[in-house]
Amino acid sequence: MKSAPLPEKKEHLRIPLPYFIALLTILIGLIIWYFLMAGDTKGQQDKSAKMDTSIQDNVQVIRNKDFSLIKPLILVDKSVESEELRTIKEELELLINTKKGSQQISSGSIYLRKLTKGDWICINGNEPFPTGSLMKVPVMIYYLKKAETNPQLLNQKILFNNPDIQIPVQSFTSKSITIGKQYSIKELLEYMIKYSDNNATYLLNRNMDKGVFLKVFTDLGMAKPDMMSLQNKLTTIEFSRFFRVLYNGSYLSPAMSQLAMELLSESEFMPGIKRDLPNEIVVAHKFGEASFGEVRTFSESGIIYDSDDPYLITIMAQGNNDNQLISFIAEVSATIYTKIRQRI
Repeated sequence: MKSAPLPEKKEHLRIPLPYFIALLTILIGLIIWYFLMAGDTKGQQDKSAKMDTSIQDNVQVIRNKDFSLIKPLILVDKSVESEELRTIKEELELLINTKKGSQQISSGSIYLRKLTKGDWICINGNEPFPTGSLMKVPVMIYYLKKAETNPQLLNQKILFNNPDIQIPVQSFTSKSITIGKQYSIKELLEYMIKYSDNNATYLLNRNMDKGVFLKVFTDLGMAKPDMMSLQNKLTTIEFSRFFRVLYNGSYLSPAMSQLAMELLSESEFMPGIKRDLPNEIVVAHKFGEASFGEVRTFSESGIIYDSDDPYLITIMAQGNNDNQLISFIAEVSATIYTKIRQRI
C-alpha cells in the first residue's frame, strides 16, 4: 500500500534585505510627504476661509463664499499698474529717495488708487509695516458687520472699569472715555475712530468675538493677525482693502458703510493727509503710529473726495522722528492732489 503523498511545501516570497530597506524608506517618505501637504493645505484653507480668489485676464476677483447659491463680489483688482499714473509714480519715487537721502525717512511705501476706474500704482507694495492704530478700522468693520444682524448692538452699553492691561500710550491724543462710566458701542466706535482713543479700543477689543474678527481679514484675502502681538504688519496694498470695501459697500451694507465713512471723515487728526489740502475737501481717513526701540512708524490711509473722481491713498513710513514722518505723508498727499488736479 502506497503512502499518501506529502503536501507540497509552498515557498514564501522573500524580499532581499536591501530591497526591503529601500521600499520601507520610500513608504516612510510618502507618509511624511502626505502629512506635510495636508498641513500646507490646511494653512491655505485657514488663510482663505470663505473667500474665493481667481485671476483671469490680468484681473483678480475676490468673492464671498458664505452662501450656497450666490457669491457676492468683494473686490476686483487690475493686476497691472496704470500707465496713466506713471508720471505720478515717478515723482513719488523721487520724493521717497530724496527723503531717504536726507535721512528724514528710512523706508516708505505709497499706494494710490483712483476709485472710479480702479487705476492704481504702488511703490514698495510688498514691504509690510507695523499697523498701530490703523487696526482700529477693521475693529470698526467687525462691529458694524455684527450690527447688521443685531440692530440693537450699537446701543448696547459697556462699563469702563480699570483696565487689567497696560494700554499703549499714543503721541497724538484727543478725547478719551472715562473710567467708571458706561458707553454705548456706537459711542465707543466714535471715540476710537474720530479721536483714536486707545481706551475705547481696549473696551471694544475685550468684548469682541476674536474668531469672527479674524474672519474680516481672511474674507479680504489677508492672513490672520496675531491678536497677542503689537507688531502686526500689513502692506499698503493690503490695508487699502479695508477702505476699498467700505467705499464700494461690498462687505458691509450700504447703510453701515456710510456710517463707517462718516466716522472716518470726522477724524480730528489734521497734520498728515489733510494738512495741505483745501479745507472744503472731505477726507475720510485714519492714522496709525508704532514704536519699536528707536524705530518709529507712522502711517495714514484715506479717501479724498475731490470732484467726481475720488481717490484712495495709503502711506506708510519709518524713521526716527514723528514730525518728519508726518511731514512726509503731508507732502505725498499734496503731490498726488496737485498732479491729479493738473490732469482734470
